[in-house]
Amino acid sequence: MTDTNTGSNENSDINSALVNSMNTLDFSTDKFKGIKLAADWIRDLESSDSRLHKESVVEKAYMAAQLGSASAQCFLFNCYQAYNPYYVFGVKQVPETDGLEFRANPWPKFWALCEALRTRSLSGHAARDRILEVANEFDSEEWNNLCRRVLIKDLRCGISEKTLNKVLGKTEWKIPVFACQLATDSEKHVGKLKGPMRIEKKLDGVRVLAIVSPGGAVLYSRNGKEDHLLLDEAGLAAASAVLSAGVWFAGPFCVVEKLLKDI
Repeated sequence: MTDTNTGSNENSDINSALVNSMNTLDFSTDKFKGIKLAADWIRDLESSDSRLHKESVVEKAYMAAQLGSASAQCFLFNCYQAYNPYYVFGVKQVPETDGLEFRANPWPKFWALCEALRTRSLSGHAARDRILEVANEFDSEEWNNLCRRVLIKDLRCGISEKTLNKVLGKTEWKIPVFACQLATDSEKHVGKLKGPMRIEKKLDGVRVLAIVSPGGAVLYSRNGKEDHLLLDEAGLAAASAVLSAGVWFAGPFCVVEKLLKDI
């Protein structure tokens, strides 16, 4: 990966669409500095395996956020970052810290880091160094139990996007759901097979969804993960040039047997 440094403005340059997506809240303000979340919301979620308990915690957070609680708004925004399938940070290993206390806990700086990773304006060794730098500005409890889990896309407290959307599905905090149309076994629907039909041989391949935007083409697996194995940068550039912007394509991507084994 190529190292890219975002410069000194990274701390405040959180994407404007991301900043304003949650009911016009400005997540770059000092209001969200110094908040300790792991000790409250994450511990509460971890305290019981009951689905109803976890839903009640999310509902409590939503009600508090509606009343202006910065802690609740901060928590829900981190949930959105962690479980939004379109937010891919591209980091596999995120280090824990040990024994850090009384740190600034600058959440706006953490979200700026997330945005830089998501947009790939920060990558490679520069991304690794920046993650370490931001980690040292958080209490270990906050970093290990929340920040790190956001970056690895799993809060590890027994909730999922389904849990969140059970409560937040009709609110501005709703988590987008990534899904693709799957084939259905015709033997289970024999009665529907009437009239002229077109039959095609099933091809072995990898299910891919291509989302084309003015910024280029991105390939996703059926689970919503960016697939970097199928096309190199030149291939993605060619796809972007051929396909129209603002279009979704879905279907099997047929590759040679060796690549299938690698995947």
